[in-house]
Amino acid sequence: MNLDGKSRARAVVLLSGGMDSCVCAALAARDYDAAAMHVMYGQRTEERERRAFEAVCEHLGLERRMVIRNEALRQIGGSALTDVSIAVPRAAGEFEGRDPEGAGGSRGPSTRAAKSAPRSLRMTDARGARSAALAQDDNQKNMGASPIENAAASNAGEGARATSEVPITYVPFRNAHFLAAAVSWAEVLGAEKIMIGAVEQDSSGYPDCRPAYYRAFNQVIRAGTREGKIEIVTPLIGMRKAEIVTLGLELGAPFHLTWSCYSREDRACGVCESCVLRLRAFQAAGARDPIAYVQEGAAGAEQRVPRSAHGKRGIHTGGLK
Repeated sequence: MNLDGKSRARAVVLLSGGMDSCVCAALAARDYDAAAMHVMYGQRTEERERRAFEAVCEHLGLERRMVIRNEALRQIGGSALTDVSIAVPRAAGEFEGRDPEGAGGSRGPSTRAAKSAPRSLRMTDARGARSAALAQDDNQKNMGASPIENAAASNAGEGARATSEVPITYVPFRNAHFLAAAVSWAEVLGAEKIMIGAVEQDSSGYPDCRPAYYRAFNQVIRAGTREGKIEIVTPLIGMRKAEIVTLGLELGAPFHLTWSCYSREDRACGVCESCVLRLRAFQAAGARDPIAYVQEGAAGAEQRVPRSAHGKRGIHTGGLK
């Protein structure tokens, strides 16, 4: 319940156990009566991710949980995460030479981005409002078209990524499987929000992490559910990774319990694209990543992690409005 004694609205949060989903879960636990869902889909690190999910839930006090298994994605294959015959690539060559700020070089997320990182959620609210405004503008431009046609037009307006730019670690249409299960559970629970920690900015470039994708999926939910009131919320989608780290530290998100590595379950490899993006984010945020790595040569940082990253159960909300 809220401080005024009123029951909080329910939400389902998709929690993989990684850095971004952990911050998203911290937001869900703060703002809603949250239920956490985890999907095991035959990925290389599924057991380690499952342990991370359980640990994060315990830390945040998320008692209502569901773990489901999806057999289809591993059988379908086509990704280095689900097909052991496809090697997980090292980040060198694919990410170390790319500057997420778009200026060339190999710096990773800039310290300028970190310095402008959120001191409150007003920035994410602003991004959400901007996304809503874009969606409304799309609808106005396409009056008379069907909702799906409007979403398609919006997607075309954003510019679809070329197939060659999508890395081999992309699991074909994975998030649709996850969201479908979350929507089904939300209907049963009476939840009207589904939260997912999708990130578009300095990420791997997966096509199912774009704002247009979630706008289109919301149209499907409105058309295909009993009351049509469930909505997918993506609070991190417009943020840089360094900003997400800073927000997580402010929330007291348990980064020390998370797992992001694509290839190992004992210690993070430090060289796959997910590890490198994570290490660079902590470095740009001026914090040390608290998990153990086999090697940190790609982007390791030596700064100390603020104590809030290792707090006990509960969420620190100081400074957040």
